[in-house]
Amino acid sequence: MAVAEPRLYYANALLPDAMIAVVSPRATELVVRGLDLLGWLLARETRDGHLSVTPADGSGPVTSGQL
Repeated sequence: MAVAEPRLYYANALLPDAMIAVVSPRATELVVRGLDLLGWLLARETRDGHLSVTPADGSGPVTSGQL
């Protein structure tokens, strides 16, 4: 089972993008999972029809050591 990270970061779309970029007939589940993750990220970063991407320093609960 995957463990969710407590914060989103600017490059959160990188892994789903890589999943989708896999070109193989056997990678269908990976592509579908990548599309699901991008859909979730897009829904999270869209408010009232406007896209507001996660800033470089992240978004979510602040952990110790972060400003």
